[in-house]
Amino acid sequence: MKKITMFLKQPAKLNLKGFLLLTCMFLFFGNAKSVCNLNANFNYTVNPNGSVNFASNSTGTTLATMYQWYFYPGSAFGQTTTHNYSNNGTYPVTLYLSDSLCTDSITQYITIGASPCNLNANFNFTVNSNGSVNFASTSTGTAPFTQYQWFFYPGSAFGQTTTHNYSNNGTYPVTLYLSDSLCTDSITQYITINNSNPCNLNSNFNFTVNANGFVNFASTSTGTTPSTQYQWFFYPGSAFGQTTTHNYSNNGTYAVTLYLSDSLCTDSITKYVTITNTACNMNANFNYTVMPSGAVNFASTTTGASPFANYYWSFGDSHNGFGAVVNHTYSPLGIFNVYLHVYDSLCSDSVMITINTNNITGLKNNTSVNASVKIYPNPNNGEFVLSVNNIDSKAKTTDILIYNTLGQIIFRNTYENENGELNKKINIDELPSGAYILKLNNGTQNHTSRIIIQK
Repeated sequence: MKKITMFLKQPAKLNLKGFLLLTCMFLFFGNAKSVCNLNANFNYTVNPNGSVNFASNSTGTTLATMYQWYFYPGSAFGQTTTHNYSNNGTYPVTLYLSDSLCTDSITQYITIGASPCNLNANFNFTVNSNGSVNFASTSTGTAPFTQYQWFFYPGSAFGQTTTHNYSNNGTYPVTLYLSDSLCTDSITQYITINNSNPCNLNSNFNFTVNANGFVNFASTSTGTTPSTQYQWFFYPGSAFGQTTTHNYSNNGTYAVTLYLSDSLCTDSITKYVTITNTACNMNANFNYTVMPSGAVNFASTTTGASPFANYYWSFGDSHNGFGAVVNHTYSPLGIFNVYLHVYDSLCSDSVMITINTNNITGLKNNTSVNASVKIYPNPNNGEFVLSVNNIDSKAKTTDILIYNTLGQIIFRNTYENENGELNKKINIDELPSGAYILKLNNGTQNHTSRIIIQK
């Protein structure tokens, strides 16, 4: 702003003409503004592969002028810059100028129509011994910044060259995927492996059935090494090692599987073992005493049980007990099916008795004559043979009922006895794996056994 000094000859008097002149001078010089001379402009050169050079040719700039470019997306600073477009098309570009006085900008549109993708993926490979394969890219149109990724299904790797190991013979797809800032390309080839480390494992074993259900097992497998793992499955039960012993508590036919594994492959074999010499003479039974309070004393009278036998009670009211002698209090009183299951390392047997705790006191004996009952195989797959001997001569038929663990009847049939015997093949293979109760009743005798279904 200019400073104006005026000297008046007569400061005390100022006519109208002088006042107006003075006012106009003040308004002109006092409101003068700085002029913005910025005029944004630029030119550009479209290069191959979508690269574009930009250069400002703006006018009215000074050393303090700031240059900022906007590429939507992307930005840059400076009088010149380069931007790469990965796809053909028309794009806006804005140059924005600014200094301490003012700003200016210009937007132009550029068309990219020649950014070709020259990538052409390809590779060769060499199959080595033992399933090892070397891969090398022979792709064209690549640049130092091209990315190489290999897919082996399963497995992957990065780089122009790589090696992959196949553990089994066969035909496998391999894909090489290329990518850079402009485009991508890929190729899939199929390779055949017929010299990978062979699986020489051949599972086999023999076994010896000893007395009382003991069986010795020994692997006779071939193609094994010191690192081979041996696992036996007895359904139920398992063991590890080249040799093992398993004890069967009941007669029957059982599946045994030997499973071999090492770092290369696996193999297995299943054989069936028949047990006919288990000494199971167990006959489950019990007495009970009902007290006036409703408390009941249960005492096992089972015969043929070893000193190490286990006793499991189900009192029929959702409560259980363990031991040869147990006490249980019923509330409220009523009629209950009491189940006793006795088992040791050789065999097992069960019995179910219905008791009435309503105002009956004293010792109650289960005096029924037990029939000889055999179920084989047990465990089984839902199909088994029921063999009953020593049936009371008065009994003409026998009722067979099978219960699930909820006490629901899932099988019921009546069979005619023949000369005091009953031999029937029963099929309940539609049932799932689990434990079931078989109850036999011919009017004068009853017997309860547990059935195990394993699939």
